[in-house]
Parts: sequence; structure tokens; C-alpha cells
Amino acid sequence: MEETEAVENMAQMRFLTPEPPLGVLREYQVRAFEWICALHEMRLGGILADEMGLGKTVETIAAILQYVRSAGERMPSLIVTPTTLTYNWESELKKFAPELRTVLIHGGQNARREIISEKIRKQAEFLTEVGKTKEADLLKSYIGQVELMDSTNREGHAAKVYFNALFGMSFTRSAETPVNAALNYGYSLILSSFNREISANGYLTQLGIFHDNMFNHFNLGSDLMEPFRVIVDRAVVTMKPEEFSKDEKHILWNLLDDTVIIESKKQSVRNAIKIYTRSVFDAIGDGDISLLKFYSQSNGTGL
Repeated sequence: MEETEAVENMAQMRFLTPEPPLGVLREYQVRAFEWICALHEMRLGGILADEMGLGKTVETIAAILQYVRSAGERMPSLIVTPTTLTYNWESELKKFAPELRTVLIHGGQNARREIISEKIRKQAEFLTEVGKTKEADLLKSYIGQVELMDSTNREGHAAKVYFNALFGMSFTRSAETPVNAALNYGYSLILSSFNREISANGYLTQLGIFHDNMFNHFNLGSDLMEPFRVIVDRAVVTMKPEEFSKDEKHILWNLLDDTVIIESKKQSVRNAIKIYTRSVFDAIGDGDISLLKFYSQSNGTGL
């Protein structure tokens, strides 16, 4: 009975109108702000499920400010958000609530930076092998520029230079060509192997370090596989497919049994994926990126 009366009284609760710069809230945002505050007062949880772009971020910040300004002591508030929105939240907090101290916690971002750097390094190595030294040198210069969450998009710039150097200036990854069909097929084989290892280690494939597409069930595998894409690229450049048929698929199937070097030992690509995947989880769990174990080509190629 008491809970029922409390819920009925929610509509009658009123809270102080947010001060500038949050004082510019629209009427419907003020109602949402009051609803969040009322839930807090009643020690209830709730889901604010409106359309995108209506101001859930600013409404939440207003509610946090209400708690801070009304409480005798400051209590921390935890905001859990997709990786790609982390800096947006930080920017909004600085804009609308500069009095609050914000601390960002990036799970696995140092590991992510090392993984992307290693991918670009592998791409540069391959370009050097095929005689594209100018483009390889450009990619090498990108390696030291990779930042947390790759805010400067060095990975994207490197990919454009890399694929144009390998397949021509008119090449795009979105075109329906035998080359892209072969690349996509090979990448899917590598990804499936990573997904098996991720699941075997007790992790969810959907929850990525950087990839967070809600429609991608394999975000984590997409993160971890990046340095291994070059193995597929080598095979596709060698086969130069004018069509993509069963013969080309057979070649790509065998990639997982090719030999690479990891931990100073020769291993199949399949086993290297297992060792590397475990090392990523160890590095993230211990906060020590030196635990990452990357492969090298068995022919000894390196920068």
C-alpha cells in the first residue's frame, strides 16, 4: 500500500529547476529530469526509453547535479556507456556540469591501441615485401600516432593507403569484386576462429573493446583479429582472383594451418590465435600490455 501511494505521489513531486547552463532544458526534458529525481528519492530504478536525440544525456546530468547540490556530501555517480560515446559524455559533462570532477575508465583501451598499432605494423611489413616502400614508410609514421580510442583515425587512414597500394587507386572495399569477395571470405574464417577462442575463454563475443555495433554479435572477435587480417591479404594478393570460386575458397581454408612464429616457436595460425587471444585477456585483466603476444611471419620478415 505504501509503495502504491509513493508511486501515485511521483506526479506531485517537484524539484528545483536546473540552473544555467542546464537551465535551458525544454519542458519535456524537465519532466524527464523530475521523473529521474523522483525515482532516486523513492530508491527505485527506471528506464528512460525515448527516441534518440531528445536529450537523455543532459537530463541525466541535470539529475546528477540535483543530487550533488542537495546532498550534504558528494557521492560518486557511475555512468556506463558504449566506448564510442565515452568522450561525448565527457564533453557534455564539462559543458553542462563543469563543477563535477570526471574520471574516465577505459577497459582494455591500452591493449586496443597496441592491437591497432600491431595491425598497421603488419601492413607496413607486407607493403615493404611487395616493393611499396613509400606507402610502407607512411604507415610506419602512423604507428606512433595511434591514440586511445584512435581519435585521429590512424587505422582508417592506414587502411586506405594500404589497400590502394595493394590493389590500385580505384580500389574500394565496398565494391562487389572477386578481390573483395576473397578478402571477406578469408576474414570470416579468421573471425570464426577468434570467436571460438573467445567463447572457450568464457567471454561474450558481443561485447567489444572498441567495436560496439549492436547488430554485430562478434564485436570482440572483430577487435582481436585485426593483426591477423594481413594473413588473408597476403593470400589474396598472391592468388589475384579474377573470379571467386571453390578453388579460391580451398586456398583460404588452408590459411589456418599455415605456419607463423609466436613465443619464438613455430605454430599454426590456428594455435597462434589461441595463444594470442589468451594473452589479450591476461593483458587486460592484469593491466599489463607487455603480456600481449603477437605473431610474426615464419619467413622472418620484420621492420
